[in-house]
Amino acid sequence: MNEQLRQHVTNQSFVLTMRKTHILAMVAADYAFRNPGQRLLHFPHWVSAMRGCRERGLAVHHPPPGIRKGDLPLSEYYSFTRAGELVCELLKEAGLWQEAEKELGITEAEAA
Repeated sequence: MNEQLRQHVTNQSFVLTMRKTHILAMVAADYAFRNPGQRLLHFPHWVSAMRGCRERGLAVHHPPPGIRKGDLPLSEYYSFTRAGELVCELLKEAGLWQEAEKELGITEAEAA
């Protein structure tokens, strides 16, 4: 069980709220995971947005000890949980993922 996700949703209902910055962070992270040689797509509030994704149980932060940030691909610092992977699929189904890609400047060819 994903304890962070369990804590974010209540025992009475299932409500997972995500602001636009959380969606942008997930799209940017996914792009960086799939394109490790490319630069990370930066946008305002990256750190707080990823913190929010972690608090919701959608991502995990696992920085390697003794390594400066930026020395390794983003996938060495973050990964999606199973819940995060499923939310990515829901965002795509709803069309929100594609809107975020456009806002971040990810082309259709890069998104494929």
